[in-house]
Parts: sequence; structure tokens; C-alpha cells
Amino acid sequence: EINRLNQLISDILYLAKPPKSIESVFDISNMLYDLAYAVSTDPSCRDRIKVETELTSGLYVRGDPSQLRQMFWNIIINSVQAIRGKGRILIRSSILQNDSGRQAKVSIEDTGIGIPPDVIDSIFDPFFTTKEKGTGLGLTIAHKIVESHEGKIRVDSEPEKGTVFTITIPMVSSLEVEG
Repeated sequence: EINRLNQLISDILYLAKPPKSIESVFDISNMLYDLAYAVSTDPSCRDRIKVETELTSGLYVRGDPSQLRQMFWNIIINSVQAIRGKGRILIRSSILQNDSGRQAKVSIEDTGIGIPPDVIDSIFDPFFTTKEKGTGLGLTIAHKIVESHEGKIRVDSEPEKGTVFTITIPMVSSLEVEG
């Protein structure tokens, strides 16, 4: 309970006053690979969850690596918690070209319990949770981080089949990568 309360306080403080952003240009796929490795080697996941990646290198974005790592981690941990027994998490990255320009597109797909249709529109709301020990702030923080990086986050889910979070973040030009 003390750990849960400490996390709750940390999350509330983050929402009230996010830490100062330290921006850099980096390849988001490298970060995703590191996170996938961390989850796949964690003793609580190693024997029951298969973590797969389909990553496109060269997805350079401008942002705060620490904040983006936290956002992806929050989503991946939700996937881990949604998987009952054995399951799979697939982390993909690709380039999306649309009217807004080139975007880094990341999807995190799990074979977990899914999100009921009657609550899916509330999952980014502060303090909303379906978990017994959840704070209801992890996805709120993830949403805020994506928006602060001028990106978008979407969720698609089917109960008992799994969930897919899709995040798009603007890519930088090749001139910014070289500079």
C-alpha cells in the first residue's frame, strides 16, 4: 500500500507540474527495442509473455527521451497486466506519411483481456481504472506526454482478444538528424 500511495503521489505531482523537458533528436525504435528487451527478460514475464518486435530504424523524433520512455513503459506495463496466463506483446514501428508530414507510428499490441466497449472512452481520464490496485493515472500521463510531443494516441480493443495502442509522433527532417 505504501508503494501504491507513493506512485499515486508521484503521478499526481507529474500531472500538476510535469518535469522540465530536455529535448533531443533520437531514433524512437532504439528506445522501443530496449523496452522490449527489458520486459522480455523480466522474471515475471519471461516464461509467460512472448515479446516480439517489428521495428523500422531511422524513426528520428524530437522530444524528451525520458518522458517518451515513461509513456511507452506505461502502455507496455498495461499490456503485461492485461495478459492472464500466457500471451504475446507485439511492438511495431513504421513511418506514416499523411497530411501532417512524416510521422513515427508505434503500435503496442497485446493478447490480453481487452477493454470493455463501455469504458474505452474513459481510459485516458484521470483516476479511471478497472484494476484493483491501479491509480488510474498511467494512461492519463501517457496521453499527456504524447500530446506534449504534438502526437496522437489511439486505442482499439476487443474484449477477450486484446488491445492495440497506436501512437504517432512527428518525425524530424533528415537535416535535423545530421545537424
